[in-house]
Amino acid sequence: MQRLFVPMSLLTVSMMVAGAVCAVTADDKEKPAAPRNEARSAPPKPAANGGAVAPAAAAEKKSPDEAAIRKLGDAIVQAYQQHNAKSFAAVFTPDGEYVDFKGVLFHGRDEIEKEFAGFFKANPESTVQVAFDAIRPIAPGVDKVEGVIRFQRTPTDPPVAGRCNLVCFVFGNTWQVASLREIEGSGTAVSHHDHVSQLEWLIGEWIHEGPRAEVHFSCKWDRSGNFLVREFSVQAAGRKTIHGTQRIGYDPLSGLLKTWIFDSEGGYSDGYFRQKGDHWVLHTTGVTSEGQLASGTEVFTVDQHRIVWDSVDRIIDGERIPDTGKITIVKKPPAPASASATVPPK
Repeated sequence: MQRLFVPMSLLTVSMMVAGAVCAVTADDKEKPAAPRNEARSAPPKPAANGGAVAPAAAAEKKSPDEAAIRKLGDAIVQAYQQHNAKSFAAVFTPDGEYVDFKGVLFHGRDEIEKEFAGFFKANPESTVQVAFDAIRPIAPGVDKVEGVIRFQRTPTDPPVAGRCNLVCFVFGNTWQVASLREIEGSGTAVSHHDHVSQLEWLIGEWIHEGPRAEVHFSCKWDRSGNFLVREFSVQAAGRKTIHGTQRIGYDPLSGLLKTWIFDSEGGYSDGYFRQKGDHWVLHTTGVTSEGQLASGTEVFTVDQHRIVWDSVDRIIDGERIPDTGKITIVKKPPAPASASATVPPK
């Protein structure tokens, strides 16, 4: 954890339909000219000390144990950012272990404190970003935790990505770390393209045809290869077609994937997302074309050719509106090649 410290979610990704399907469901709110961008919620904020990436609230409620373990992760990062070796070692159980990326084992709080005191002295400007991306109970009071991290030796050095595995369990009345193993990354800075490529499955043509609306969107890389660009259109029964654009990129300040969405009615929003198990969670906030603040949470379950989308916790102008219910969007098969395209030139 000195070189590549704790887990930080490099995660997660914007789900295409956020801008599009949200517009379709705007009529759930009993108001004239309902806003198109109701499904938007606040982005997670980096910690004040610039270290940990605050985990976005999941669409579903966290268990008390998961919430406590995430607070434990915050305590680990806070101690690291303050370069406080004693506080860092205190998050471990008395006989806890830390294994660095070289496989060197430090056993017990005293050894861990001594190791990190020396490291902090030699690297006074080092920082980490961290977020847990998987927390799994393996026994009563015992959880396995996985995550991704970014370590930066100095503010001018490029960040380095890595992973960590932890075993946490209740010691006394609090969660503590029994084992923390650091896994070295590539040793080089991760490119913006590599971060965003987590969402490459969005690329292609997609469609939803339902009794209330039709949604079409296409997604592709921009010329730089650092952003995904999605164009969408929504045709709701009895209403004019809404068009929009979404851009998805990596935010180096937060260490998260970020999306910006603009619709043809004049509404706009932005948000951050993360992966949780087999689905993605997107939190956005925005402003409708009528000037109303809107927020919400999008949940996307994805397989190779299908996306199941649900919009929850939606608020427009301070008023809660119903969830959308699950909507399925399917990937269109590629168009057959024309005969002329398949005939070799003579």
